Amino acid sequence: PTPDHSNEDRSPEESYPTKSDIKRLRDEVVETQPKAKGLFDTVWNDDYLKIVMTRKRKNKTRSFEYSVYKLRKAVEYRGKYEIDKLYSKEGDNLEMPSSISEACVCGSLYWRDFDIEGRPILWVRNSRKNWRTLDVDLQRRLHIWMIEWGLHHIPEGHNQFVIVADTSNLTTRQIAQMSYHRMLINVFMSLYPDRVKYLLVGPCSMLLRKLYSLCLPLLPENVRDKIRLLPSDSQAELKNFMDECKIPDFFGGKGHHSFSSEDEKGESKEKFSIKQMASYQIEALKAFG
Repeated sequence: PTPDHSNEDRSPEESYPTKSDIKRLRDEVVETQPKAKGLFDTVWNDDYLKIVMTRKRKNKTRSFEYSVYKLRKAVEYRGKYEIDKLYSKEGDNLEMPSSISEACVCGSLYWRDFDIEGRPILWVRNSRKNWRTLDVDLQRRLHIWMIEWGLHHIPEGHNQFVIVADTSNLTTRQIAQMSYHRMLINVFMSLYPDRVKYLLVGPCSMLLRKLYSLCLPLLPENVRDKIRLLPSDSQAELKNFMDECKIPDFFGGKGHHSFSSEDEKGESKEKFSIKQMASYQIEALKAFG
């Protein structure tokens, strides 16, 4: 059964979580999920654990027990989807497994630049996908690989990222693909809890706003707090999250997102290149540092 996370059994303290609280969290998670130790040594650092442990729900801090439960479930899902096999941590890992590269070539999901606070930005451009032949399991593996890469190339001092979803050319087929949406919820809430700082969605049509208003009561409070709906002219709103020069042309800005691959003659091809994305983001990370 899902543990109660009402936090009624203890009152929040300014010092929570202490170092001993964090150590206890690590120990209790590893007790039932030994593979968590590798995560604690890498992407699950103390600052990230503090975010997990201090998340609020209805103005009450998440209970210690529920924090343990969230992380144990994350490790459980990592085993289910064999993430350690899917993503190699060796080097900069510029090679995407061939088993998922076919879902990447359209350039519907990629990292580029950082927000004004230094968080990396994950861009989602769903109109580039072939929704008639969409393979949800393949999309899950693509999202997992991309998030893993991003977390292993995140600026020091940061543990969350921003998602910008381009909804131009949104179709009813995309909206009706519920298995895809359920997959996203599972990935971002169960596999990577509390990693998303903001989800910027736009440009939002009247239809999308209406659908959002209908779904709003069903969304957890902490999820609602992350979502920002962007107007038709999104530049002014995006300036609150990123430098003006980083706003891309498909949002009316001056930035241009191009990650085309090259053939043997060095000529640009239309297919998205993960190496180009990684090279750009790593250089941007060095400049940021």
